[in-house]
Amino acid sequence: MRRLQIISCLIGAAALVGCGGQTGTSDYTTSRGISSYGTETVSNELATKGAKLLSIDGKPTFVAGVNLPWFDDDFSHDLGPNPFHPNDKIWYTPDVVDADYKDISDSGLKVVRLWVFEGGEGLQFDKDGYTTGLDSTFVNNLKDVVDKAKAHGLKLYMCLSGSWKDLPVKSPILDPKAQTAYIDNAVVPIAKLFRGEHGIFAFDVMNEIESDVAGKEGNWTDKGATWDQARAFIRANVQAIKKTDPGRLVSSGSGWHNWENVQKGHYSGLGLDFYDVHQYDDKGDLPMAKDLKADKPIILGEFGQSSKKWDDDAQKNADSAFVRAALAKGYAGFLVWTYGHKGSEEVHSLIGKDGQHRPAFQAILDALNTELTSEPETTKKAKK
Repeated sequence: MRRLQIISCLIGAAALVGCGGQTGTSDYTTSRGISSYGTETVSNELATKGAKLLSIDGKPTFVAGVNLPWFDDDFSHDLGPNPFHPNDKIWYTPDVVDADYKDISDSGLKVVRLWVFEGGEGLQFDKDGYTTGLDSTFVNNLKDVVDKAKAHGLKLYMCLSGSWKDLPVKSPILDPKAQTAYIDNAVVPIAKLFRGEHGIFAFDVMNEIESDVAGKEGNWTDKGATWDQARAFIRANVQAIKKTDPGRLVSSGSGWHNWENVQKGHYSGLGLDFYDVHQYDDKGDLPMAKDLKADKPIILGEFGQSSKKWDDDAQKNADSAFVRAALAKGYAGFLVWTYGHKGSEEVHSLIGKDGQHRPAFQAILDALNTELTSEPETTKKAKK
């Protein structure tokens, strides 16, 4: 998902189906009427039917969840100060975070995709534009977010970076010195802070690096990095995280071109543990996962309607179709865009303007449950 002014990394709540959540097949109902479906059953069914799943805590796991990238409408200053907008008040409101995470967990979803340094939030820079460290208020609030997530049985999928191209500092994708400073003074400290932390599902190196890549397979302009530079940036982040926290899963979300850049191999050979593709389409269309010729599991890290109008039916139909497609076509999971908040104008928000769940929320859970009763496309084609 891209923002036209400042590109941000949407982070949401995804459920780990089969890992760290419920077990068995019992359902329960929340105050908003949302049922939770048996988690281990989903993963076991899909693994039996040949889906390529992630191995988490020693179990084949289907990731099912939702993006909650930043809280309220406070992009780039929800958890800490923004060095480029020092007058923006830090939003952090623990009670709201706690309530949102409780609602997500009660629905049966068990992972939250959270953007971390979007728009430069929480980072510190020297006068030459090189990263020197992390703001202490930001770090303390981020730790509190992790604690609140864990208290509700959630895991976080932390998206570290959004676009760099519009920030008034040296891009760590383009400038080798800036890359070293960013990784040494921001990425490694975060990886070290959460080393071995079971409340973290994975790190997402950067949301849709295509925004900062020039050309028809990037941002469609003549301004930006080459794919060689983009790949080097992702690889360097992965290596630093793995050196600091060897057991940590790492990916890097691909957007702007749906799944095509994963299919073309732009993300292969970088040490990623899984691929993360983003797709917006009113019909919820997806190719077979195996047709992307990927050597690792693939999750649908963002998805939603492509139409721009607030429309409950369009959202419900698109979101549920994507869930059915992900389950039937061999994907390792999904994270719907986006949880939202009361009063949100974002057409993809699962929370209505009245603060209640929109119909798409239940439709996603229904699709997750009912799709398992039908035979997936991978199995049907194998029989032919």
